[in-house]
Amino acid sequence: MELLRGVGPRYNAIATVLADRALAEARRVSDPERANKAVSSISACYLEMGEFEKAAVGLKEIILRSRDDE
Repeated sequence: MELLRGVGPRYNAIATVLADRALAEARRVSDPERANKAVSSISACYLEMGEFEKAAVGLKEIILRSRDDE
């Protein structure tokens, strides 16, 4: 999902809801790559809305699940 830049917090909030649904579906079908993309989208929306602590939670989740040693 593409982040809705510059269109206001209402639209970013809607995008966050849609990404939450995408995350639930990715987890339901056990697709970790799609789950990471959904968490990334949610975090990006939170960053746009200035909710940095909420964004950090999702980004840390992705990092902790990462299998890349770099």
